[in-house]
Amino acid sequence: MPAWFPTVQTMINCQSSLSLIAPAKLNLSLRVLGRRPDGYHLLQSLFWPIGLADTLEINARERFELRCEWAADAPYPQSQLPAVEENLVARAHRACAKIQREIVLRKRIPIGSGMGGGSSDAGTYLRFLIENHEISELDARRIAIELGADVPFFLDPRPSWVTGIGEEIRPLFLTAAAASIGFLLVFPSSGTSTGRVFQNYRLSGKPFTAPSPFDAAAPLDIRDLIETLRQSGNDLEEVVSQELPQIADILGNLRRLPCWYAGLSGTGSTCFAVFPTLSEASESAKGLSSFFRMYNCRSVTVATHWVS
Repeated sequence: MPAWFPTVQTMINCQSSLSLIAPAKLNLSLRVLGRRPDGYHLLQSLFWPIGLADTLEINARERFELRCEWAADAPYPQSQLPAVEENLVARAHRACAKIQREIVLRKRIPIGSGMGGGSSDAGTYLRFLIENHEISELDARRIAIELGADVPFFLDPRPSWVTGIGEEIRPLFLTAAAASIGFLLVFPSSGTSTGRVFQNYRLSGKPFTAPSPFDAAAPLDIRDLIETLRQSGNDLEEVVSQELPQIADILGNLRRLPCWYAGLSGTGSTCFAVFPTLSEASESAKGLSSFFRMYNCRSVTVATHWVS
């Protein structure tokens, strides 16, 4: 995890106050398999929760209130946050919560980064409501699907193959080596719009691709993981790079590092490189400091986030 990130997953300060970790995720691979009649694209992606996270501070109150703010150590703390009315946490609360409370959402996950920040916030809150006996797991899953394609994954964020429009989730079994990999993340100063990316993908006329073979029941070792990433790639990388030309430059620099793989996370702007360990990711980041300054990028090194 980054040095600034809390090492605990859940902290209870007193009975009336609770702080929850809402982890980001990387789309380590992404294939576009087709499109449904309602316009949603059918995808296959390898979701991987990581130790960059928002936090939700929950306080007992007589009425509901959601306050959103950037954490001081966020990569881009000056970015504009979405309106509270549009926040998925507020929508999740209106849909099912039985008890009024104040929620202070401290954001670290950049907007438009392709790491599911808003979805993680909502999924984390729904998970809290399940544990607080305000909603059943079945209802939480139904609401998660209604809120957005990535939200169901964050009800139980574990490395998983995700298919359909995000609702079909198959958790993976990892070997010790696969579980200990480190990531170097690079954030451009601009984010992307998922809707616009898919619109541009449709306009490009690119054909849909075949799914990658996988066996979710078999332990995933390093060789299988790296081979899968190299074969699968990200079908949207070219489209995103056309919208944000600096993506190609960032990926070019990452791919010259002694990493196992480098790619783009989903439809967002986050570029990542995979290393055997977190320390190797941190060491490689030092060599790109001048490049980061030149392109006004931010970077962080993270490990896998584990659910306790």
